[in-house]
Amino acid sequence: MTSVDEFTRLKGKVDKLKKKKERAEGALEQLLKRMCEVTGASTIEKGRELLSELEQKAKKAEVRYDRALESFVEEWGEKLEEVE
Repeated sequence: MTSVDEFTRLKGKVDKLKKKKERAEGALEQLLKRMCEVTGASTIEKGRELLSELEQKAKKAEVRYDRALESFVEEWGEKLEEVE
């Protein structure tokens, strides 16, 4: 393979990689824009903070639900079994 052929082959690869990089950057920009619209978080760090807060709230809600269900079953469980 001549130097010119090798150069042409490598240039083609470089061009493909540049296009792939541009598509990835465009996709990232769109995702960040969408994240900002949906969550109000303007950066990935803010998005992570918001996600952490939401996960904590979800865990607390799950605990409250479990307690409420347990209380309900204690109070009404026997009566509900009678109906079946």
